[in-house]
Order: sequence, then structure tokens, then C-alpha cells
Amino acid sequence: MNDENATWFRAYLSECLRLVWGVSELMCDADGDFYFHNGSAECFVSAEGDRNLIVRIWAVAAVNLKASAKLLREVNDINTRTRSCHVVLSNGVVLVEQMIAAQGVNEQTLAQACASVLTVADDTGALFATVFDGVTPLELSRAS
Repeated sequence: MNDENATWFRAYLSECLRLVWGVSELMCDADGDFYFHNGSAECFVSAEGDRNLIVRIWAVAAVNLKASAKLLREVNDINTRTRSCHVVLSNGVVLVEQMIAAQGVNEQTLAQACASVLTVADDTGALFATVFDGVTPLELSRAS
């Protein structure tokens, strides 16, 4: 995708997110990812890729986790119960994510993906933090 198309797509994505979230201004982080939160989860929406642009909706559910076989079993168990997003453990961080191909992005698909990722991250973050000696993003922000 050329720069002009990427710029157009980001503007389209922004407008869809404004409508989905019912806001006039979007929050962005330092990387340019759109930011939203609810409960204990920090969630982001990113446009990624060069030739095949996708939208990645992702959330940090818990951080500073101690890796163990029990933790991996819990991640796998959650993945067997989720239908549209998946949970990943990477370097002591549990992430929840869902991807949408650029061609499939509209208000409905973004609303579904944001709700799914947010719900799973919020529902599982406290569990992971409590059982596996980590913290949720909300706890981290309160501590700083």
C-alpha cells in the first residue's frame, strides 16, 4: 500500500473509531496507536503492514508475570474459549489481540473487535495478575 493509501486508510480508521466510541477526539500514544481503556485493561488500535494493511486491536491484560507451565495452560485454556481474539504470553506480558484485514474494516467490525479484546483482557487481567504474581496496567498506572 502506498503512502497516499495508507494516509487515507488511517483517516478512515480514525473516523470509524470516533463513531464506534462516540467521541470527537481520539487519544493516541507515542507510536500513533489509538488508545482506549475500560476496567483494568489498556487497549490499542494500530494500522500495520506495508503491502497488506491490517488493523490490529490489542490489549495488555497483565504484566510482570512469572512464566510457568500453569500460566501457559491458563493461556491455552482461555484461547480454547475465545472465538474471535486470541491470548498470547510474551516475556511476562499477557496480550489479547484480534486482527482485521483492511478490506473488512468498518464500524461494525471495529466495534466487535474492540469489545471482544477489551472484555477478554479486562476479564482475565486480574486473574493473571493475582494468580501469577503480576500486575494489571491499571495497577501500574496507579503506582506511577
